[in-house]
Amino acid sequence: IYPMEITVIRTPVKGKPTMGKMLIDGEFFCYTLEDEDRGIIQGMSLKRVKELKKYGETCIGYGTYKVALSESFKFKRVLPLIKEVTGFEGIRIHKGNNESHTLGCILVGYGIEGFTITHSTKAEFDLIKRLESEKNIILRIRKE
Repeated sequence: IYPMEITVIRTPVKGKPTMGKMLIDGEFFCYTLEDEDRGIIQGMSLKRVKELKKYGETCIGYGTYKVALSESFKFKRVLPLIKEVTGFEGIRIHKGNNESHTLGCILVGYGIEGFTITHSTKAEFDLIKRLESEKNIILRIRKE
């Protein structure tokens, strides 16, 4: 069985939240917003990640991750969990509009206004619907 593939294509701007696009199996799904890109790449040592990371202000590294739907204790609902992210814990994909709504997580929305995303609740709902029957999900994060 082939995995469902989520791709996040980032457009980083130094000192700003990281905007991007999310594709599912190669087709545009929604926009994304993450914390600032500080140059972390999957496979870096924990020591190096800690040197680059500012808690609550840094997006996860570029790379490929496994994703599983699970109950979030913080949000009290089922959300996609990004697994085995060096130097980060509890990284999810969820609704939110600006960088104050993410602690390293990937926010989803259907519209963009500057460095915010809009129609986020609908995007999260639709994403969960798309993923709920999938057992094998991978996330690839790359630059535009």
